[in-house]
Amino acid sequence: MRITKLTLANFRSFGKEQTIEFAPLTLLFGPNSVGKSTVLMALFYVQQILAKGQCDPQRITAMGERFVGGFGHLVHGKKLNETLRIEIEYELGEKLGASYSEVGDLVMVEVGSIGELIGLAHRASTMSVSLEVSWSFLRNTAYVSSYIVGFDGIDLAEITSDSGLKQPMITGLNYQHPLLDYEELHEWVADQVDSGQAVHPSLINHLHEQDREDGSDPEAPVFSDEAPQSELHKLLQLRPMMGEASEEKHKLNLSTALSKAIGIKGFAGALPRLGKSLFTSLQSNDDTVNRVLEEILSDMIVAPLDNLLKLLNDSLCIGPLRHISDSTYQPNIYWEQKDWYSGRACWDVLSTHDFARDTTINEWLMGKDKLNLGYKLVYKVVQGNSRYITPTTEFSSPDDVIALSDALGKGLQVTLSRENLADNPDAEEHEVSPLALEALRERYDTSSPLYLGEFPFKDTKIALWDCHNNIEVTAADIGVGVSQLLPLLVAATVVENGLIVCEQPELHIHPRVQVAVGDMLLHTTEGTNFLIETHSEHIVLRVLRRVRESSNGKQPEGMRPVSPKDISVIYLETLDGELRAQRLEVTDDGDFEDRWPGGFFEERDEELF
Repeated sequence: MRITKLTLANFRSFGKEQTIEFAPLTLLFGPNSVGKSTVLMALFYVQQILAKGQCDPQRITAMGERFVGGFGHLVHGKKLNETLRIEIEYELGEKLGASYSEVGDLVMVEVGSIGELIGLAHRASTMSVSLEVSWSFLRNTAYVSSYIVGFDGIDLAEITSDSGLKQPMITGLNYQHPLLDYEELHEWVADQVDSGQAVHPSLINHLHEQDREDGSDPEAPVFSDEAPQSELHKLLQLRPMMGEASEEKHKLNLSTALSKAIGIKGFAGALPRLGKSLFTSLQSNDDTVNRVLEEILSDMIVAPLDNLLKLLNDSLCIGPLRHISDSTYQPNIYWEQKDWYSGRACWDVLSTHDFARDTTINEWLMGKDKLNLGYKLVYKVVQGNSRYITPTTEFSSPDDVIALSDALGKGLQVTLSRENLADNPDAEEHEVSPLALEALRERYDTSSPLYLGEFPFKDTKIALWDCHNNIEVTAADIGVGVSQLLPLLVAATVVENGLIVCEQPELHIHPRVQVAVGDMLLHTTEGTNFLIETHSEHIVLRVLRRVRESSNGKQPEGMRPVSPKDISVIYLETLDGELRAQRLEVTDDGDFEDRWPGGFFEERDEELF
């Protein structure tokens, strides 16, 4: 699964609706403070809504608890009476995602062709989740006032909530959606006509002539806007029909009237409960049919939210200023998503060793055709013996002195004299060095009772190695640029799903390294997608070069071909007081179809000419 589109309206700097198209590598360009970080924030704001129901957060958790100030600072113009909208479209790829088809799979025969509708989420290539967030002056909080789910670019269902947040309602179902064009729809429409039932005008394309043994023409269908548009539509609106044959009971014996809306159990306004099958206001005399209908609605409405939340939970955001680890840093093996924003998670990950991962990282760190930074990861093995010694001010033998010196080293001052100091306090004393006492300990088997035990140990840690000077270094020794880049490299190596978001990866690094970063973003883990907020001309030039080489079949050995569809270059700018998002289309020869927007990357010409 990967995100393909993000649409924003009335969100922070975005006023009028703008759509950002994503690709495996998406690069965000634009002047300072134009709204690039807003794009990043929108994704993790949605995550916080879905995971915690927080529509009015003071901080965004996944962005390292970044302060945002609540809904009043998120809605465009800080107008509480306005509604913001965020829509995320994503593709499923080879993964089916969540589904609630359980009873329906078991009773498909009894339920009839309604069983064909089970697993709707699995039959789509893209899903979209659109959330409208409004302010409730009644409850003094923000809430999801509307949730619309779409499949393959067409809206399918809508849930709304009023400002009282009493009960979310399914207020719209698109019975004309192609997903409801299940295998037996044509036959069902024909049966409607043959039985003299009215047909909805939207189904005219599904009408076909029926062969009659007597060769007579079928009667002309009767069209009505009130007629059902699908069997699902018919089931959801059908009144109880008594006295039907028993084999038809699963199709017809419903006790519900969906004339306007279906109530559901939800949270945060118009959101259904994630991870659970819908609990609705549908009432049926047949529990099996009622359960199947709720499973169908769950696949329509809940499963897309489950899939999106998992995708966002698998994603991470690396902020513009990354933590530089030193010798005092204590790694956290239980790192969280939010720890990536500060870069600390990088050093937490590297606190444990993984042969395949560390080999890949070193290939990028050391490769002459890659970053070529002159540093690599090494495994530092420390081994020895742990000795346990009882502290005391009373000792009776030289062995006791050796034991205490072993523990305290220079902290213990030891002297010798030829006379008993108790008898002659002025006797000449000679200091005994700790090194001499250590040599005695290693040479002789001391038998002091102060020694409680001795145990061997061996510990392996990851360290940084300076390949030019052949010494161990810390992150504080390798230069700010390298330490700032390492979190992105480690994330690109360990993240297998989701989206890696990074602000300003080019900070403090040489132009030669910046172009290599372009390669790193194109050719690391194949399933990883990137959203990069940057000002680097060098990164985009390297990306365009790889597109051009791939189209000519001349890409470097070991690098996957790169096509224009793998790249999305988005330029944000303010025009006539409105923020605009423009995708700069890339051609096969590694150029842009249109000129780069004015005022960006023109400084070179101005300085040279």
